[in-house]
Amino acid sequence: MNTTNNINTDQENFDKYMIKQGSIDSTNEYSIIVNFKTETISGACFRNGFLDHMIDIKKCIELLEDIKKYYIPKRDFSSILEKYML
Repeated sequence: MNTTNNINTDQENFDKYMIKQGSIDSTNEYSIIVNFKTETISGACFRNGFLDHMIDIKKCIELLEDIKKYYIPKRDFSSILEKYML
C-alpha cells in the first residue's frame, strides 16, 4: 500500500511564540505570530484562556526582541523586525 503525507505549507510559513507575563493574580499570555511569507507580525493577549485584546505592533516588536535576547528563536526574524522599525 502506497500512502502519501499531506504537508500543510501554510504551517511552514509562520512561527508562533507564546509569552506569559504578570503575577499569580493576573497573567497575560501573549501570542505573537511571525509570518515569513507575507513578512508580517501580529499578536494577541489572552487572559484565562480567552482572547482579551489584540496587541499593537510596538508591543509585538518589544516581545520579539526579548525572545531574541533571552532565547534562540525557531527562525531568524531580524529582517522582518527591521522592516517595521523603519
